[in-house]
Amino acid sequence: MRVNKYVYLAQGYALAKLGRPLFGEEIQAWEHGPVVPSLYQRFKSKVRGKPISKTCAGYSKDAFTDEEIQIMIDVMMDFDDYTEAISRMTYGRGSPWFKANAGAYANNPISVSDMKEYFSPRVGKSFIDRYAESRVDPGYLDSNGHYTLPKQFDDDEE
Repeated sequence: MRVNKYVYLAQGYALAKLGRPLFGEEIQAWEHGPVVPSLYQRFKSKVRGKPISKTCAGYSKDAFTDEEIQIMIDVMMDFDDYTEAISRMTYGRGSPWFKANAGAYANNPISVSDMKEYFSPRVGKSFIDRYAESRVDPGYLDSNGHYTLPKQFDDDEE
């Protein structure tokens, strides 16, 4: 559920920008990414791929400061079209999810301090900079010091 990933990213942004969490509920490291259990329970019956179209009962925009609302908007603007980047930042190697999970898929809690440490150097950078830091580079320097890609990346017909 993408909503859990966005909430996780918003929590990370808040920790980095404000020095405090956006909300108090624990985020857990589930097999397929970070999950806020109550959020999962609330939306698990929604049809995959369809947007959430109704406001949740009990929701009030007054629950958030203007600064917190801006953080949520920033997350949506930064990640709305970049599902691969969302995956890398939410459950890639070295992420707080990866640390909490430790290969166990045991729904372990994700440490707030790990999230703050992870997101602080990333927030405020451009999407391109964050993507470049998170991607695995398939190339290497050959013996002459030239950057070389593996054969499967070669599109020249020689």
